[in-house]
Amino acid sequence: MHTIAKALIAQVIADKKAEIERTDQARQVSLKDAKEAEGAMISRYDTFLEEAQYLAGGQNKRLLEAKSVLLLLESFLQRDADVSVQASIGSLVTIENTDTSKTMKFLLVFDGAGGGIFTSPSDENEKISAVSPSSPIGKALFKKTAGEEVECTNLDGTWEIVEIQ
Repeated sequence: MHTIAKALIAQVIADKKAEIERTDQARQVSLKDAKEAEGAMISRYDTFLEEAQYLAGGQNKRLLEAKSVLLLLESFLQRDADVSVQASIGSLVTIENTDTSKTMKFLLVFDGAGGGIFTSPSDENEKISAVSPSSPIGKALFKKTAGEEVECTNLDGTWEIVEIQ
């Protein structure tokens, strides 16, 4: 795996750890609210306890999912997989608009880890988007090779993969 891709995955890991911390704090607040709301309802319209319990449950599910993705990312970072032949998880893919010569870079990551935009470790002015294979752009890139055309409704014009690192 390319050193830039490794550095970007490390940034994704840092973001995921921050998300886990925020989610855990929100879950703790919801649990506290649910405990404080225990007892008889004031009226039939008083649903605060139930809402706080549902919220805590949802945040707990989100927390478990985020921890699962974090484990995948950390274990993947330890491997030294060759992801430069065909676009796959860990690939840094550069595409170019065939009409305008504009380029864009994407890092393919696990589902649940995409959506972030990161600054390239080698160039402060270059932005790289983390996308998962289930996102529209990720679907368009996944399992493609350099030289192939990319079709995606989120991308205007005709794009071609110029490099996979």
